[in-house]
Amino acid sequence: MEKVPPLVIIDASVAIKWFLPEKESEKALRIRDEHAEGAIDLAAPDLLYYEVANVLSYRQGLERKQLREDIEDMYDLGIQIVAPSRDVLTLASERAQALRVTAYDTAYLVLAEMLGTIAITADDELHKKAFRTRLTRLLADMDRSWTF
Repeated sequence: MEKVPPLVIIDASVAIKWFLPEKESEKALRIRDEHAEGAIDLAAPDLLYYEVANVLSYRQGLERKQLREDIEDMYDLGIQIVAPSRDVLTLASERAQALRVTAYDTAYLVLAEMLGTIAITADDELHKKAFRTRLTRLLADMDRSWTF
């Protein structure tokens, strides 16, 4: 069993579960709460905010006020946001070609690699394709003892 490190990368598939009740939302909320309590630090490429805002903006029946509150709540969590750089973009593009996934997805993997940590995802397909990199952990595999 592997303990969750003190700094983890989260992708949008995890963060969206903070706002939309879905399978594994309880585990995603635990990650958010552990971060809010200072037990772990979260980091992500700036793309995280756009991906989550996009999903929320397309949600049927979500009032404008709730949309604004959800976005503000996410922003107020103080996730360490990493802006794109030449190195990140180049590596993400190369990794996207190799794994046959989007550069959006590999941006999280490259960031995990650069920061010497892991990326937690709820995207089973991404996890399967990136398994050989050993950079991803699947949210569904996280257990109550905070291990994978």
